[in-house]
Amino acid sequence: MNMPGLDGFETAARARMMGGRVASIPLIAMTADVLEDQIAAFRRAGFDGFLAKPLLPETMAEEIARFL
Repeated sequence: MNMPGLDGFETAARARMMGGRVASIPLIAMTADVLEDQIAAFRRAGFDGFLAKPLLPETMAEEIARFL
């Protein structure tokens, strides 16, 4: 979510505004901020899921599998 130049919220907004197939690509936020209000903000921003840091490989695999 915290990236230099363009954060995750702006990235999600731009992807969703593109329309077509790009707008339907599942977006998964990866962040250390996992409080309820932050998770709700991810959903409002257009994210389909989220991964909390520290990231465990099995958790990442499960979250990605939800969209395959």
